[in-house]
Amino acid sequence: MGMAMNLVTGFTTAQAASFGAVTVSNGDSLQIKYSPDDKMIRMAAKWSMFQVTGNTRLISPKLHDNVVGITNSEIAANAMNELPQGTGQKLFSQDTLTLQHLGTAAAGKVDITSMLHWYADSPGSAADLYTWDQIKGLATQYMTFRTTLATTAAGQYGTTVAINSTDNQFRANANYAILGYQVSAAIATVGLQGPNTGNLRIGGPGTPTFRWMTSQWFKYISDTLGLPAIPVINAANAGSTVAFGVQDENLTSSICTWIAVLLEGNLPRPNVY
Repeated sequence: MGMAMNLVTGFTTAQAASFGAVTVSNGDSLQIKYSPDDKMIRMAAKWSMFQVTGNTRLISPKLHDNVVGITNSEIAANAMNELPQGTGQKLFSQDTLTLQHLGTAAAGKVDITSMLHWYADSPGSAADLYTWDQIKGLATQYMTFRTTLATTAAGQYGTTVAINSTDNQFRANANYAILGYQVSAAIATVGLQGPNTGNLRIGGPGTPTFRWMTSQWFKYISDTLGLPAIPVINAANAGSTVAFGVQDENLTSSICTWIAVLLEGNLPRPNVY
């Protein structure tokens, strides 16, 4: 048992000017993972990359209503967090969400939405997550590492690449807090997955425009929600921790530069939420 975050992605192709259900990306589900009833679950972030202006709609009988729910207006070709800063939508264990798009009617055009869910207790999927206050006293040297995110199928998670495959300057057995990232080209979603994420996908929007947000993405989520959301990866797991992207039908690759800080000293015990 332990805290976890989980990335969920869905897409539509040539969705007409009416709401239609997304197809979930490979390995994902719109059903919220099981968690004990007394433990917090939050939608920490939600973002979309559309071809033209459109709308997303998220509904469930357990959300505010099952008609309009959370309906957002989307702009073209720029993914960014759509939830008001510092909020986070309450979610419910094993509830099944309905995610819909009203978007691009042109043939072959793909629109994509991703959500990042935070779990206080996700049995079997414990991740190493911290707040900045918990680890800032251990932060010493900042470092970056690059990964090239290539996609082969629109709306699906792309080819994974180990985080040490391009830049392997990790110090042996050291802990690194992943604060955020910057992308070289617009991509719907970028993410990480490995032993320190509880082997669940985590990630954020691949916008090259709002670098103030993505360069501190996980710290931004943690600071605004007041929850542990900064992943800490041990260098021993660098080879088994992978990066990936999700892209539309243009399949444009993007170089993602991850921003991390070396932590020296013993990590604190996690808080209980």
